[in-house]
Amino acid sequence: MSPRLQVRVCAGDLRDAGVPLLVGHYEHDPIAGPQALIDRELLGGALGERHRLGLYAGALGSATVVLPPPRPGAGLQGAVVTGLGPYDGTLGARELTEAVRTGALRLLLQVRDQFGPGERALALGSLLIGYNSSATLSLETVVEALVRGVIEAGRRFAEVAGPAIRIERLDLIELHTDIALSAARVLQRLETALRTAAWREGLRLDCAATLVEGEGRRPRLGEARGASYWPRLLVGLEGGQLHFLHLGARARAEARGQPLQPGLLGALLQPGGGRDDDLGRMLFHLLVPPEMRDVARQLGQMVLVVDARSAAIPWEMLLADEDGGCRGAPADRPARPPALALEAPLVRQLAGEVWRRQVRRSAGRAALVVGNPRHDRADLPDLPGAEQEAVEIEQVLQRCDHEPVRLSGADASADRVLRQLYRQPLRLVHLSAHGVVDEPQPDGSRRTGVVLSGGLVLTAVELAAMDPVPELVFLNCCHLGRIDAPAPPGVTPPGLAASLAQALIGIGVRCVIAAGWAVDDEGARCFGRTFYEALLGEGRAFGEAVFAARRATWEAGQGRDATWGAFQAYGDPAWRAGRTAAEPRSACAGATEPQLLGTDELIEALRDLRRGAGRDPGDPDGERPRAALQALVDQVPPDWLERATVQAELGRTWAELGQAAPAVALLRRALACRGATLPLQGVEQLAGAELMLARRDDDLALARTALRRLQRLALLRRERGEPAGAEQALAAARLGVAALQARALLASPPGAAQAAALRRLQASLDQGAALLAGDEALTERITLAALRAPQTPPQAATWRRQLQAARRAGRPAGAPVDPLREPRARLAEWLLQPHPAPTGRGAPARPIETLQALWHQALTQRALSLAQHADALARLEDLVWIARALALPADAGDRPRALARELGQLQGMLKATTQASEAPGAPA
Repeated sequence: MSPRLQVRVCAGDLRDAGVPLLVGHYEHDPIAGPQALIDRELLGGALGERHRLGLYAGALGSATVVLPPPRPGAGLQGAVVTGLGPYDGTLGARELTEAVRTGALRLLLQVRDQFGPGERALALGSLLIGYNSSATLSLETVVEALVRGVIEAGRRFAEVAGPAIRIERLDLIELHTDIALSAARVLQRLETALRTAAWREGLRLDCAATLVEGEGRRPRLGEARGASYWPRLLVGLEGGQLHFLHLGARARAEARGQPLQPGLLGALLQPGGGRDDDLGRMLFHLLVPPEMRDVARQLGQMVLVVDARSAAIPWEMLLADEDGGCRGAPADRPARPPALALEAPLVRQLAGEVWRRQVRRSAGRAALVVGNPRHDRADLPDLPGAEQEAVEIEQVLQRCDHEPVRLSGADASADRVLRQLYRQPLRLVHLSAHGVVDEPQPDGSRRTGVVLSGGLVLTAVELAAMDPVPELVFLNCCHLGRIDAPAPPGVTPPGLAASLAQALIGIGVRCVIAAGWAVDDEGARCFGRTFYEALLGEGRAFGEAVFAARRATWEAGQGRDATWGAFQAYGDPAWRAGRTAAEPRSACAGATEPQLLGTDELIEALRDLRRGAGRDPGDPDGERPRAALQALVDQVPPDWLERATVQAELGRTWAELGQAAPAVALLRRALACRGATLPLQGVEQLAGAELMLARRDDDLALARTALRRLQRLALLRRERGEPAGAEQALAAARLGVAALQARALLASPPGAAQAAALRRLQASLDQGAALLAGDEALTERITLAALRAPQTPPQAATWRRQLQAARRAGRPAGAPVDPLREPRARLAEWLLQPHPAPTGRGAPARPIETLQALWHQALTQRALSLAQHADALARLEDLVWIARALALPADAGDRPRALARELGQLQGMLKATTQASEAPGAPA
């Protein structure tokens, strides 16, 4: 029979996919959006690491695959990043199909190389690549290209490497329900054509008849995009005419400006000309065609892609509005002319560059700061302001845990500057000095660079020789930001008429700031100081730090000069110094979250917070997500809190963050609201929070309330034919009730009452093991039975075989990913072994250390929520209480005592190694 490929459209959060995820990446783009989410929450920064090493997909035909070892209880997961080529509007159906084919082939090869050539059927998830970033690709084109690319990859891999490893399922994943529904309809329309294409390649294609609806799906509440998205505006100058191409989210605008009078730009932008508001307004009307002006006025953050000719234009100065105000400016802030670069972050990139592919970067924090270096030219004045700037920048870098070396004034000779440049790997280079562009030299060459002593000029040739390459170069020098057209014939390197800014990007420097004209000393110091404080001290992205520096410089100068607009920023707008994509997100200092305008926005924000609040080793107690939740609560109008939907979502979020008391109060209020319904998972979370409170307060009645609630929930789910997802929670509740009985027993005096309590505990364990039904409750059923009494060798062997078979079968269909599934099964197997362990020659080694390592690995995963982490440790503590109670009678024997001792040892080791806080009254 032909191999089968099933194609489904899934509405949900990619973090729930549980399969390798295929995403697209344009050349020279930062890691942003879904890639950043995958990197941060699923891969622990592995994508960001490869991006920083220069080993990341971008060019068409390239792909990056990361497949971590499968976690306990989960299948193969990871990321496949496939290159989409340059972001210039040229991505079409053929190119997208090729990109998908490349990514799928790389995945198949990686699986064979990493896990061996044995037979393996894979599932692959894919975003709707290109749909949100290219206005030239329809949804139909995207769906067809994704399926065809996987089909072609499967056929080609089978031809070359054999059919043992194949992709048997393709999930097209979309967060928003309306787009997912549209994609599902498109798949239905294309089904006949795609089946024919698959048949020709020897595949049997099955397209799911309905949309797969995941819990993480959501409606779209607006058109706002995340802060990680930077639309492009491409500007080229050819034949005296400017060409504009705007590439945004599902939007494309193209226009040509009027032919410019020869010499007009040169006359307007001559070095002695003014840089004022009138120039910006005049340039806007002369250069931007009418059909593009509304696009310019509505742009938020933006990447301006310029060529060698259009880069000479001071785009940052353009005034897009006539009202003299600033959109969104606070009332107490002075009004500013609405220049593009003061309205929103603007970062440049260079088109048509030859980029160094393999770039070594410094892993340290060394920096070189040069201010007012010594020179021998009488025509260039001294720059005491540059010297003072170097001092201030040095101080900022030191405060931000960097290691700067400062050379300034007479100490900054050409020899010392060059020696320091190559002495150690540098991460940052800051140069504040005189600069020259295309200046004739005595040897007949022409040079662009920083003026040094002895008639020398620090050019791109010397900077290109640095290895590793710095990530940031800041050039506070006159005219170095200018990029001219290609030099006339006969001019030889390094006299090419291109500035250091252009050359530095070409050699692999990630970000460059260069001054396009002479700047005011005080304004330059303000810009540099604000920029570094925002970038290094506040952790802002490069584009945001530049924006903050421009605004601060304009406000400090009250618009008296144009220093704020002189600094042209080139490079990766999302680059952060000292941060990786895997680190938790944080708002920029001074920034505020948008005001919530409706309850739907609040509910989506709460769901976002729940889904992103995995346990962070750097914040084991969850202080950051709790602070974020409190900030949301502080925005909520009082009348919203009376609505059952808001109460339910707030309660579920507090529960997910391990905060039982507010969770119970809010979820009970939601459940009691007339006509309101609480999702089944909300009922389960309410019971879990009640159980947490019962453990804390030693409240057996409350634990039994939680148990009854979960029993009704499990019955309801069985009646509906749903996966018995409540069985885990039901087992936890039975264990919690038994543990509270054990605590009461241990606190009671010896005698008839204690003996009766022991019998009740034993009956509770027997009943719990008997009532836990279904394969998904196998581990919990065996755990309770093995804890209660030793099993006969045949029974123990049967249960061990069942546990091993369940582990091999993997996660049941429809069940959520459970990082603790494997550790719990191994614990049940351990309970089935003889206790105490046999001693003497030939006795097997005790597996307590192996068990501890397995649990530790599971408990320290970022995929584990704070509530899951607390529940796992609480269950272990329950086992200790029960074992100690069962060991209490004088005739209990050695087994209960050995179990109590070794379970206590396991719990203690895990609490210590995972830095969990001790629960009140925890057993010794």
